[in-house]
Amino acid sequence: MHQVIVMGRRLAVIAAAIAAKRKGLKTLLVEKYGFWGGMATASLVNPFMSTLGAGGHYREFLQSLTKRQAAEERTFDGELAKLGLDEWLTEEGIDLLFHGQLADKRAGGREKR
Repeated sequence: MHQVIVMGRRLAVIAAAIAAKRKGLKTLLVEKYGFWGGMATASLVNPFMSTLGAGGHYREFLQSLTKRQAAEERTFDGELAKLGLDEWLTEEGIDLLFHGQLADKRAGGREKR
């Protein structure tokens, strides 16, 4: 059984899943579509905006893109970014589920108010 379930493909959501896994929690990341990266990869929001002082997971992501020759300065290849994110999440040991949705977050259906 998973201790943490994270929904979505945005980069902040990915960072949350990685942080949970690195704290030793069994983590499942669920996405409605078939790829990671949010608007950065879905709509090719390119380039990344100013990231003065950015670090942590974002810096790791940029380094992995540069290593794959998928980024140059602030611009990046959206398709290679999808692949890089998938590989990164797999390497982190996070369980991944594509084409999944949250139907109701409460057990037993909707609560009456």
